[in-house]
Amino acid sequence: FDWFGDDPGHEALSAYGLMQFIDMSSIMSVDPAIIERTKRWLNGRRKKDGGFERNSKSLDRFGEAPAEHTDAYITWALTEAGMDTKNDIEHVIENCAEKKKDAYVWALAAICLYKVGRREEARNWARKLAELLLPDGSVTEEETSITRSGGGSLVVETTALAILAWLHDEETFE
Repeated sequence: FDWFGDDPGHEALSAYGLMQFIDMSSIMSVDPAIIERTKRWLNGRRKKDGGFERNSKSLDRFGEAPAEHTDAYITWALTEAGMDTKNDIEHVIENCAEKKKDAYVWALAAICLYKVGRREEARNWARKLAELLLPDGSVTEEETSITRSGGGSLVVETTALAILAWLHDEETFE
């Protein structure tokens, strides 16, 4: 996907679109070819050394996120789409989540790990998120998001991702 239909598409926007179409398909008819084509294209954007190629074009800062955030977000989309993301998840953990304290990336790593059944590893990341929980219920300690939001919007995005991670493990995170 690209904002103006240009080729090549934009990886982060395509990952966002993929998740939107997957969600929509649970309540309405969505052409499965769109989902398969997007999965195949994103899969083809993998780099040999881990992570994903990044189209340098951006619109309203969407697309300017650091590689760690972009790789984690695309990995989440492909994991939600049911693709084999084992190597991508390893890349996200080793090259993104372990390198800096960033609740946004930690939440994406936890969600991916839960989705592929690696509960103990996921729980460890989810616990790190819980340690960042503030009295008002928000989770902070983030650099940015896939959309390069900031301030209150970034706190909302990060907190929402943390909650999504915790929902995968309700017996631990009530």
